[in-house]
Amino acid sequence: YPLFFAPRTHKEVPGIERAATRLPDGFLAWLAPLMRLSLEDVASTAGMDAVGYVVFQATLLKVLGVLTLLCCIVLLPLYATADGGLGGFNQLSMSNVEQGSG
Repeated sequence: YPLFFAPRTHKEVPGIERAATRLPDGFLAWLAPLMRLSLEDVASTAGMDAVGYVVFQATLLKVLGVLTLLCCIVLLPLYATADGGLGGFNQLSMSNVEQGSG
């Protein structure tokens, strides 16, 4: 049912001026064409609402990436040097910090 699941890839659908490029089949085959997609292509096939959503998601990804890096730099050494008596991978968890310490 490609006409139902990917209607913008078919020009015979009414109201579609420019058809979107068809994505390759495969488990993660869609990822590379997605990364090469420009905002102009998104605007011409899906509209300005989609461009705003893509920009919003990209901004969130950047902010969360910075926050994740910052938390790893601060929290992982804190948990690793805490004296909670745990070893192995559990040493890097919050349960390794003794209650009431600090």
